[in-house]
Amino acid sequence: MGWLVDDSVGMNMTLLGRVLLVSFVLALQIVVARADSAVRSVGGTSLDFVAPNGFCLMDNDNPRDILFINVMSRLLQGADNKLILLSVPCERRKTWRNGVAGSILNYAAYYLPNNEEYSWHDGETQSLRKELCDAMRKQSDATLSNVPNIVADAAKDLKSKIAVTSTKYIGVVDEDEHGCYAAILGGFKGDDGKDLLKFSLVTSTVIRGKTLFSAIYHEYEGPDTTRRTLEEAKITSGAFDARNPKTDFDPIADVSEAIRQDPKLKNAYLARDDLYKAKGDNDRAIADYSEAINIDPSYWSALRNRANALYLTGKYDRAIADYDAVGKLDPKAADGLYGRGIAKLKKGDTAGGNSDIAAAKALEADIAEQFVKYGLKS
Repeated sequence: MGWLVDDSVGMNMTLLGRVLLVSFVLALQIVVARADSAVRSVGGTSLDFVAPNGFCLMDNDNPRDILFINVMSRLLQGADNKLILLSVPCERRKTWRNGVAGSILNYAAYYLPNNEEYSWHDGETQSLRKELCDAMRKQSDATLSNVPNIVADAAKDLKSKIAVTSTKYIGVVDEDEHGCYAAILGGFKGDDGKDLLKFSLVTSTVIRGKTLFSAIYHEYEGPDTTRRTLEEAKITSGAFDARNPKTDFDPIADVSEAIRQDPKLKNAYLARDDLYKAKGDNDRAIADYSEAINIDPSYWSALRNRANALYLTGKYDRAIADYDAVGKLDPKAADGLYGRGIAKLKKGDTAGGNSDIAAAKALEADIAEQFVKYGLKS
């Protein structure tokens, strides 16, 4: 299986701690029967998102809706996630817009980790979903250990008294062709001082090469809450798949559209660079790495990747200059030293090259293996 940007679709072990964070916004009290859908661009890829049956979308242009959207976005930002779309039961949206404040006890959201926005995963969709589900199965309660602190920080910024009192990762409760379904229970104390137990059903999936998450939240009332919410999630995931058929997609075209819309998106350039490099087009990759560096001269990843591409195209003097810059930006990372070392060897500087390589291995013993993954050998 080939990966266009990331080495793996699997998320790291802090993922569900970040995912769980969304659950606890339900305690915030902000004083201020159809399947709704909307098209949104995710890193340049247009996707048609579907709300659960009976839920209606919150609208950025509505002055009441934006209050809740902003709270959700702030909480997600604290956990390195980005909100894509938010929906609530249609009747609650109606009362909310009519000025009825208080907690919104049920809602649904689509979101993704920030580092996935400009990533595309190459491979058969079902295999990618299975790999992501396997990663979800490896999570545990320890994954959630920092959630109370994250929520406390966000609540402080939002001037709320919300507090997390308990977290429990139930685990993956089902898996089908549309996604993987994991359950989480959380206890919290709201602004009104009342204790509530909330149930979160998190769906992970891959659509058009993008790793995406959706979640449905309800107050926990017993086993029927689990059954009902799982049914909601599976129906919604099936509808999401149906609206985004498994046709061939062109990630370079998608990210190019994102750059057209905002030429200052340095992460988008980095993503397209990597896509070009994966296709063996190092010259285009170097051009895009340079654009990203022009936007942010201290962009370490772009400098390191451009140095690697320069090495692969035989431009050793320019590669050495970039590896020097990489080392100055992060002296504790071995990349700059090792890259400079192998480039020196190519130029015939055996003593200088071996010295840099030895210093790099003293910092990271497996740095040579890392560079082999980049396609570079000494």
